Amino acid sequence: KGRIAVSKTVDGSSNLSTPAQIIKKNKMKLVQYVKDSYQELVQNVTWPTWSQLQNSAIVVMIASLIFALVIVAMDLSFENIMTAIYSILY
Repeated sequence: KGRIAVSKTVDGSSNLSTPAQIIKKNKMKLVQYVKDSYQELVQNVTWPTWSQLQNSAIVVMIASLIFALVIVAMDLSFENIMTAIYSILY
């Protein structure tokens, strides 16, 4: 009565982890994750060349400019339409 059941392993030790063991396991997992991430970045990732990077930046700037011009055109159109509607109603 009043005792907690603890399962034992074959060698008689408890299979319950102490907080220190849990922290140690988590640290080991974190260290392994960082090592694996570094290896992937160094060996598996294909980085763009400087000229590819410049070309991509130019494409993004042109697309952004076109997008901004479309939004300005829509804004001015809606402004003129709403002005016309308000002038008719009021």
